[in-house]
Amino acid sequence: MLNNPALAQEPSPIAKPVAVATGAVRGQATWDDRYLYVVFSVDDPDVLGTNTLPLSDPQKDDSVAVYVHAGTARGDAPDANTHAMLVSAAGGFTFLEGDAGTKGFAQKPIYSIKYGSTILGTLNRSDDTDRGYIVELAIPWRELGVADGGIKAGIPFSINMVVRDRSGKSFSSLSPNVTTETDISVPSKWLPLVLAGSESADVPSEGVFAPPVPKKGNQSVAPLIDGVLKVAGEWPSIGKVTFVSPVTTAPTAAPKEAPKPVVVVPVDNTPPVLTLTADSLKGLEPLVFARYVVDSQGDGRKITPFRGTFDGRTGRFLLADEPLTGTGPWFSADRASWHRGLLYEMRRSGVDSALLSLGGPAAPFGNADGKSLYVLAEALREMTQDGLPTPKVSLELNTSQITADGTPLDVSTPDGQGRLYGAIRRFFAVVPPQFRSRVTLPIAAGGVPVYPVFFSGAGLTGTEGAGWTDALRKAFAAEFGDSSGGATLLFVGGSGFDAAKSPGLVAGGVPFSVGGAATSGIFPTYVVQAGIETGEKLTPRKEGETYKAAWEAALAAKPKWYILDSWNDFARGTELVASRQYGTQFLDLTRIYTVQIGNLEGIDLRWRGSDVPRRLRVGQTAPVTVSIQNGGGIALRPEDGYALSYRWKQGDKVVAEAPLRNRLSEPFLPTQTKSYLLGLTSLLLDGSGKLAPLPPGDYSLEIDFIKLKDGTDLLGEGQYLSETGVAPLVVPVSLYADERQYTIFEGTTTPALLQAGASYPLTVRVRYMGPEDLPNGSAALTWQLVSMDGKNVVATGSSPVSQVLPSGVAVPVLANLLLNDPTGLPVMPSFPELPEGRGMPGGGYKLRWLLTRTDSTDTVPGELFEQVAVYAGDEEVRFPLPDKVPDSVAADSTFTIEVPVVNRGTQTWKKAEYVVGSHWYYSDGVEARWKPTVTTPLPKDVAPGEEITVKLSVRSPETDGAYILVPDIARLPDDYLSTRPVSRIGDISPIFLRVTGGRLDFVDLSKVFNVDGIASENKPADGDLDERGSTFPAESFPPDRFGLSAPPEPPKAKAENVKKPKSLPAPAYPSGYYADFSPSARRIAFRYGSSQDGAKNAVASAKQTIALPKGNYVGLHLAATATGGQTESVPL
Repeated sequence: MLNNPALAQEPSPIAKPVAVATGAVRGQATWDDRYLYVVFSVDDPDVLGTNTLPLSDPQKDDSVAVYVHAGTARGDAPDANTHAMLVSAAGGFTFLEGDAGTKGFAQKPIYSIKYGSTILGTLNRSDDTDRGYIVELAIPWRELGVADGGIKAGIPFSINMVVRDRSGKSFSSLSPNVTTETDISVPSKWLPLVLAGSESADVPSEGVFAPPVPKKGNQSVAPLIDGVLKVAGEWPSIGKVTFVSPVTTAPTAAPKEAPKPVVVVPVDNTPPVLTLTADSLKGLEPLVFARYVVDSQGDGRKITPFRGTFDGRTGRFLLADEPLTGTGPWFSADRASWHRGLLYEMRRSGVDSALLSLGGPAAPFGNADGKSLYVLAEALREMTQDGLPTPKVSLELNTSQITADGTPLDVSTPDGQGRLYGAIRRFFAVVPPQFRSRVTLPIAAGGVPVYPVFFSGAGLTGTEGAGWTDALRKAFAAEFGDSSGGATLLFVGGSGFDAAKSPGLVAGGVPFSVGGAATSGIFPTYVVQAGIETGEKLTPRKEGETYKAAWEAALAAKPKWYILDSWNDFARGTELVASRQYGTQFLDLTRIYTVQIGNLEGIDLRWRGSDVPRRLRVGQTAPVTVSIQNGGGIALRPEDGYALSYRWKQGDKVVAEAPLRNRLSEPFLPTQTKSYLLGLTSLLLDGSGKLAPLPPGDYSLEIDFIKLKDGTDLLGEGQYLSETGVAPLVVPVSLYADERQYTIFEGTTTPALLQAGASYPLTVRVRYMGPEDLPNGSAALTWQLVSMDGKNVVATGSSPVSQVLPSGVAVPVLANLLLNDPTGLPVMPSFPELPEGRGMPGGGYKLRWLLTRTDSTDTVPGELFEQVAVYAGDEEVRFPLPDKVPDSVAADSTFTIEVPVVNRGTQTWKKAEYVVGSHWYYSDGVEARWKPTVTTPLPKDVAPGEEITVKLSVRSPETDGAYILVPDIARLPDDYLSTRPVSRIGDISPIFLRVTGGRLDFVDLSKVFNVDGIASENKPADGDLDERGSTFPAESFPPDRFGLSAPPEPPKAKAENVKKPKSLPAPAYPSGYYADFSPSARRIAFRYGSSQDGAKNAVASAKQTIALPKGNYVGLHLAATATGGQTESVPL
């Protein structure tokens, strides 16, 4: 029980320093029928706080508090009508309820509250100056004693807003009557809270005026409670209040303590023992993989080899199908934006993991594949920072591209095993752990997390027995086991592998290239295909019927893992992503079918990830995040009593349950994926009803939802979903009692592509596991840039940890990465495309992170290795799409577009050294004009991170057609940044434009069409071009059925009595479109007839007369084909 004064702090044990005023507090309140919303914006030059958990002690930090009393009777002490919510700037909160018996406040565990906090600066760093922090919160009316539906304007309340300062042990209050800590909990000294019916209501002379939430149209829109004030109109325009922020004091040095030795327990890097049987794997969660190829690089000006779109020697187009937006320099695995578009659609379509198809480092284009890994990692990092959903990433290794001097690898030998592991480790070295696809084995199979690895091709020999897979797991454990939380590898083999002869594989005979079920193994796996177009096989798509039938067969087979072949393999014609031929229909079908792999009539949970430590000290508390997908057809709703909880088990016996459950604050709907915070603690209730530490030993931590009988009683009885057959998340955890210390690095913001000599401010997420908190200033974050062979440390640095590291709590720590060698010069570049004999060999560097104690020469055990590529320059740009783009422009004219430009690099662009230009491409991606005829200088110097708008002058092409305009930045004279090797999202932004009014006059042949020469896959017998049944494919007529040059939809009439609008003219398509690499042929364009079944769309020559528009012409261009099988002269 917390008695009066409410949550008062102990007086400072040191002499009182000089007090300094720090600024203002700006507050506001609004309401709707569910919540009271309050926002604080606090000026604070030094934001401090360590309370990050629910039901913690935010009053000990820089924090805010809202005190609310219901009714007109306001006494001098809290009662049942009095409540308070306190939120720390560090993110922790507590909710208090008045107790008339004790005349004080008591904590009330509730989780229906919403809140968010943002620090305008850096937390717990007194060596810089912060701006302050923002807190937004929403308190349900029912927690303030108001029945559901009972709130309305005019109901009397009292309110006070309080802000506390950690360093000065002081507070400030909105109510001028509150001057002491005792006053804080006296409702009679608070102010009226006026719930108004509209913003136009009369504003009272005293108190807090709270209008209802703003409206957009007729819809009330509540503020987004995220701690960010960035949307105009998010909060009402009136009702703001202001008061002085607390007094802060100069920080004082903490008394020095005797250094404590670092207790080190050797890390066990032996691979975990797995028991892989059909029965033990029954509980493994279902997943949907999609094969993801990175063998396209459509930018011939980059150092990475041009490949995958056109044959550079013959000009022949290499893709069976064409991407929706063309195959220009933006169609490249060397571009982060390319990965972003594909991965975003993949996750939206219900795919869990991108199955990255790679060969070995020594394979043809092995260096290009390596570069694509770096760019993929960069795209995932940026997408995560932008809050975009992403799939995880898994490895499919094409063993046909891994050889030993041209012969297949014999993996029964150490040399073969070493070469195969080298191909596997490249993926894990570059792709950070948080982006890898990881599942947890059922306890019967080992209970450990595993990374799926798939083998395709037939490049291995000596695969009999489990020796070779055991060797791979052993090598992985030695290098990645500890940093991956004890994870190991789980192997699946393609059509060249027999799991019956290789017991280290859980499945074999997986038909990657043709589709169907795995033919061997203990784990059912199925490949789903939409169709295929290769020289060896043609399976038509039949307007999606082939894909539907494949999915129905897969669902009937009830596999655990589904593999979609493929997401983006345009070369084989198996792609599901949007294409010129098929549009987005296969994305839509994928969304329909992926939701059907779960229990649509019941509850089906998919545990997508967690950061539960595998080792905990007895009695320790560790906040953990669990990511869950609702794969079933039933929503879990707060009003039904659902809460997230956990149990400690040994064998089948439950030895302890969570002391507090995490009640859902909003419905968890089918198909949603959400992350939940759990306050994990290794405690049990002893015989006297008190909490006591669990004994040391090995446990199974079972995380599960519980359905409470009484949803308001978080400690009450209920039924766990695992008791109804729903699979929980089970994590093996070892509890220890010694004083060991170690560090878990849970991720960093390190870019995958860096510049030598540049400085990068980074955030490293650190979970320190020690016997007690590490005080402010007692540790440092150290990094080393190491050569790939591990022999040379080429750069190193250290950043003091200017904050408390709470034991067991993952916190963000700031660090600065400066890529200079010990002499102060930039380190030597090293990257995958680096020519032999130049720079530092190895294709990149290892970046090693460590935590060191300032009172000890010992390093705290635990480290993280990242692999980075370092280049000579990082002059990166981002082009957000312009707000306004013309629908069309006149041929051979100059026009202006306002283009936003962001400097994403590390150096200032001097306006005298840079210009903005543009490049033109035909709509299939073939370059029309590289060098712009006009450029635009920068209006000012542009600093790193700065955004400007440039009025870009552009000269259009001379000929009609659909084009793509690409803005670009050049360092004078013509060094365009788009050709540089460093890539980030948005560095290339194609703009589609139609050019009209050129030199071509199109002749309308629709009235003289007399032949149906086109047939679709669905009706192949339609049409007859040559009186022998031959036809052209409807999917390629017109040449852009769904792409950038697709016919525009005709305008719709607004009413029946309005004259029907005229059809818009069909677009013109350049000759050679998606056929060869010749820009000259594309100067001539054509329009095409209808491809509908039965429609006439060609003219068979029979001496007809065709009238031409009047004009002076110098040439006639025909799109024609011969059908007679012999050469003849045709008079015109």
